[in-house]
Amino acid sequence: MSEVAMQRTAVVTGSGRGIGQATVELLRSQGVHVVGVDLAGADINVDLSQEEGRAALEAGVRERCPDGIDVIVGNAGVLSEDELSLQVNYFGAVETLERLRPMLRPEAPRAVVVASRSVLKPVNEEIVKACLAGDEARAIELARRATDQRHLLYATSKRAIARWIRRKAPTPEWAGAGIALNGVGPGAVLTEMIAQRDPAEQERLAIERPMPLGGMATAQEVAELIAFLADARNSKIAGQLIFIDGGGETLMGHEDIWEAMLT
Repeated sequence: MSEVAMQRTAVVTGSGRGIGQATVELLRSQGVHVVGVDLAGADINVDLSQEEGRAALEAGVRERCPDGIDVIVGNAGVLSEDELSLQVNYFGAVETLERLRPMLRPEAPRAVVVASRSVLKPVNEEIVKACLAGDEARAIELARRATDQRHLLYATSKRAIARWIRRKAPTPEWAGAGIALNGVGPGAVLTEMIAQRDPAEQERLAIERPMPLGGMATAQEVAELIAFLADARNSKIAGQLIFIDGGGETLMGHEDIWEAMLT
């Protein structure tokens, strides 16, 4: 175990279960001091869907980590067909990153956001624009009015945060300050909820959410990728959304993903 790892401090939101819990356990096993954040039962208990909760997160981290932090893992998220997806998955994530960014120590600061392979699905473009403009009130209003597009809101929130990562990662505030900002895009993750579904439902999910390399991922496998991106040795990867879905993303898109950059 390296001396650097022993000295590092990470803040992980959504730490109580699934990918967040696995990430906390892995980082702690590597000697990282981890501050977990969740609705309840964590080191810091806040509701990131609300401005008060986001402010309380900042205050709580400042109190617990007066000497600063090294890693931000924005994992908190919800799967809902209402404005809560936008409030937590986008605005909660962005405020987590922006509020905690000034606390990152200069030696090897890292930030990782858990997005989703759902960024590839259809979205409400007007809401994405409102999110990227930082207009939470308008995004919520649009979501409430989009009664026939509720099923798009989760993917919309994830598309917006993925675009925010690419927009912000190369800026002076992030890359210019030595902060590697990246995202991960899990496909289907074998959670307890999925494991309890009947075999027919499992088969349907495997067809709808293809993962050619080894089937569904475990939370621990996703945590390994997060830990790599959060490590001090990740000195050059920035602005990327790395899909961890067994190659499923390649089946949902087309092979020449670079074509748009040439026109």
